[in-house]
Formats: sequence, C-alpha cells, structure tokens
Amino acid sequence: MIKQFHPYGFAVCSNEKENDFEFIFGCLRDGLLELNLQMDERELVLIADGAEAISNAFLKVFGIEHNIVMCCFHMRKNIEKRLYLVEDKALHHEIMNDIETLQLFKNKKVFDIATRLCLKKWKNEEKFLQFFSNEWLDSKNGWYEGLGMERLVLSRFTVVVFSIVNKWSKKRNPTLINSKQFERQPLITLST
Repeated sequence: MIKQFHPYGFAVCSNEKENDFEFIFGCLRDGLLELNLQMDERELVLIADGAEAISNAFLKVFGIEHNIVMCCFHMRKNIEKRLYLVEDKALHHEIMNDIETLQLFKNKKVFDIATRLCLKKWKNEEKFLQFFSNEWLDSKNGWYEGLGMERLVLSRFTVVVFSIVNKWSKKRNPTLINSKQFERQPLITLST
C-alpha cells in the first residue's frame, strides 16, 4: 500500500447555485492550504454531472482549466431525452449503443477517431448530431473512460469507499481482542 494522503471530499447542498459551489471549493482549497499540504493543482480532477454552476465555480476557485469527469449516467439520460431529434425510432437503440461504445474508449486519441467515425455514420441525423456535438463533444466531453483512467468510475468508487469504511469500523470494534483504538488526540493541528 502506498501511504500517501489523497484528499477528496463530498458535499451536499440544497441550492445548486454557482456561489454555493464556490464556497464549497473555496473551503476545500483553504483547508488544504491551512494543513500546509502540497497540492499540484494541475492534477485536480472534478467529477460532476456537468452543471455549469459546478464547473464555473471550480474554475473560479482554482483558476485554471482542469479535467472535468462527467457522470456517464447523466450524459446518457440527457442524450435519451434528445433522441426525439431522430425521427426514425428504429435508430434510437443503435445510436445509444454507438455512444455507449464511445464511452468505453481508454484514451483520447482513440476516442477522437471513433467519434469522427460515429459522426460520419450518423451524418444524415443533422439535428441530433448538432445537439450531440455542441453539448457532449465540444463542451462537456469528459464522459469517456480514458479521461479519468487512473481513477474509478463513481459507482465503483462508492463501493470502494463503503468497503473501506466498513473495514475501518470492524477494525475499531472495541469488543474485538485486537481492535485498533481511535486516536484520542488529533495527530495534525490546524494551527501553524
């Protein structure tokens, strides 16, 4: 096991406005700075649903372009809502299969080549292609697996996180003979 600190965070907010996300990202940035943790901001990755409020706030707080990994579930749902742009309903399933195949590509070069071929294949579906290109290729294009290759997809990440918490809980069960004790004092202080 590589014993390094990899910060990550979860946030839940009732309003999904840009200033709410700015506050959350600002707290994250300030907390890391207070802990005096070295952070290479070029390696930051945002995993989100593509809402502009989230990505704009992330850009404002961290100031440079970053990879934004899109949730594939949200991408699929949004595309399915726009399949009405393809008049022939018999093509809907095949189009979705092609898009889901694009999502599986492991690097940008292959993804870009396959995307060009997909666009060429469906060139007669101009209305749909205009939507798909504008919305999911030109701006929100972080939905293919190769973008976050060294990271887990959200569903797998959630399973891993729950597994880790479960193991920690079992290791610290005070009824066990060799239970690991919780620290009574913080090992890291926020004061400098």
